[in-house]
Amino acid sequence: MWDLVVHYLQFVTGMTINITKVMIIMVIPKMVKVNLDIEESLHKTIRKEAIDRGITMKAYLLELIEEGVKAKEEEAMEE
Repeated sequence: MWDLVVHYLQFVTGMTINITKVMIIMVIPKMVKVNLDIEESLHKTIRKEAIDRGITMKAYLLELIEEGVKAKEEEAMEE
């Protein structure tokens, strides 16, 4: 397929085109499942905030955890 594209572009542009094959590698981090038992009122608060932001509770909780870890790392660097 790519040969056809190259030949077409060479014909249309009159230029010599060299294309190198590209390999795309995605690194997917290993995930672990976490279960939390939280009070219903906290669950509702988190759920409402996630809905207001237009994201899932999972995405919102991950944001909160990442922000907390980042703040802790910054605090440790200041000491």
